[in-house]
Amino acid sequence: MRRQTLTLLAIGCSAAAFLPAAASAADTLLEGCDLDYRVKARPDLQPAALEVELRFAAAGRRESVIRAVPAWAGVTDYVASYGDWQALQAGQRIQPLAEPFRWQVQHGADELVQLSWRVRSALADPEAIKPQDPTEMYRTQVGARGFQFFGHGVLPSVEHWGDDRLTRLCLTLQPFDAQSPAFGTPGLSAPGQALIWRTSGSHAQLRHAFYASGPMWRLQQRPVQGGVLDLAVRGSYAQLSDSEFADASARLVDLQRRFWGDEQGHAKHQWLVLTPNHLPGNNSGGTLVERVAVMHVPQDFSARDGAFEFLVAHENLHQWFPRRFGAHGAGRRAKAEAGSEAVDVPHYWFSEGFTDHYSYRLLLAAGLWDLDRYADRLTERARAYLRSPARGLKAAEIAPRFFSDREAGKQMYSRGELLALRWDAALRQAGRGSLSTLLQGLLLPAGTRDDQNPASERVLQALSQALAGTGIDPADELRRHVAQGEPLPLTQPSWAEAMGPCLQRIEESVPVWQLGFDRASFQTRVLQGVDPEGPAHAAGLRDGMALAGFSVHGGDVRRDVQLQIREPGVDGAPGKVREVVYRPVSRTPQQLPRWQAKADAASHAACRAWISAR
Repeated sequence: MRRQTLTLLAIGCSAAAFLPAAASAADTLLEGCDLDYRVKARPDLQPAALEVELRFAAAGRRESVIRAVPAWAGVTDYVASYGDWQALQAGQRIQPLAEPFRWQVQHGADELVQLSWRVRSALADPEAIKPQDPTEMYRTQVGARGFQFFGHGVLPSVEHWGDDRLTRLCLTLQPFDAQSPAFGTPGLSAPGQALIWRTSGSHAQLRHAFYASGPMWRLQQRPVQGGVLDLAVRGSYAQLSDSEFADASARLVDLQRRFWGDEQGHAKHQWLVLTPNHLPGNNSGGTLVERVAVMHVPQDFSARDGAFEFLVAHENLHQWFPRRFGAHGAGRRAKAEAGSEAVDVPHYWFSEGFTDHYSYRLLLAAGLWDLDRYADRLTERARAYLRSPARGLKAAEIAPRFFSDREAGKQMYSRGELLALRWDAALRQAGRGSLSTLLQGLLLPAGTRDDQNPASERVLQALSQALAGTGIDPADELRRHVAQGEPLPLTQPSWAEAMGPCLQRIEESVPVWQLGFDRASFQTRVLQGVDPEGPAHAAGLRDGMALAGFSVHGGDVRRDVQLQIREPGVDGAPGKVREVVYRPVSRTPQQLPRWQAKADAASHAACRAWISAR
């Protein structure tokens, strides 16, 4: 097992503080670096862009290959944003190879290789108030008042310094202007000063990171157990102030650190970043990279609803799942050999499913939720799984659709969450502790990495050993229900206790949420796929109608769909806009389970122990 330790040697200081006297020359590596990246925003360009430079020693080689990330987080065309490649040293040349994400550099064997390129902004105006597809958050954004980017789309690697090789990496991020700090994974600089990150490890550490600067960002800080939480917000939210976001987020981060019991060893500084997507309803999401959770939310996002608590709790729990248990999926080495950032869908039962499970369980354990609220959310999640048209898909069928097909992508979350409940109940019934006890024993020491041993395999092996002789075989259940897509038998007696000793199950006839037309209509702004038997058609909607606006609360049968339909204009003038309101409910109800708290639940020791999640 090889472990790599990430070290932040410098944050919050000017670049001059780290450069020797000779380092002002253009042909100098930052001291102690093998790869030296330097990034600054160019909002003055058309289109706006980031300007990037890379320096590294040839070290006896006469040729090097630069490799960009083909795809990440649903973005498959990062390479289209690259341009204006230049070799900055006389006699050096760079040219594209046949593969669209690789470039060849020719240079002398003893030279310092110096390259530059630009990465165009994916949005003309990141602060424009208009809907953004979730994938836009993962692209480079440079505007008149700031920038944000992930390393995946900006920082290609030198191929012979692969992800399986220990590398001394440096990155200098220039602030947007003289009044703004630069911030992100490396930390926080003083206003107007460069942010410098020095780390020893894999290039993936620079790539799997977030960077930002500019007056469009508003920064706050809150104390949490074992350190501080830095928060960055841009955009405006009708029901959420910056202080509410910071206070509520710090409370959730603090309780998670206390639960896992390693608050002193956890990263002292971490970031939560909030950005607007201007989408209707509960359309929120996010990702965790190195020490930064970046979330995109609608304008009516509020700290007083479950969507807020779940999103922040889920994204911050990725500080543990899977990173504190081992490598994600098959490990970085396998990905590097494949030459891509492939989605390890078969392993998401752990990295995403267990994260969902603990997001809700810890809210209950901390007393932020009561049993009734937890039961309602569990019912909602189980019913979503039972109703999903993707429930029978194999993992291999989900993989290529993970980001493009919402229902398919959610399957790994649901399967992992439901199996976590089942295995926790089985461990408790057998007198072998709990799922939390098992996971606590598998936590890697804080500050270390294991990029070779998949977290999901370590956890599966431990579960198989702990449940031996109980009649439950986790490996077999993963094969059948996760890999092969065999539906989880939630109605069978063997699953009756999986939801815990505090809850009981009843059957209900419930309405089925049905939009009544294709979701693609929201992108094209023209109605299509209107179901003649559905509620939209009954409300008078037809294919081809122009969609001027909408408010949709996906999956909520209690709230109306509100659409603004633009009538055809006359003589080139725009037509009038009329509102159509209808309840998105199918004509045929469905028999589904509901879980509710037992009347005497709080009086039972087994229930109280289960609520603690220990």
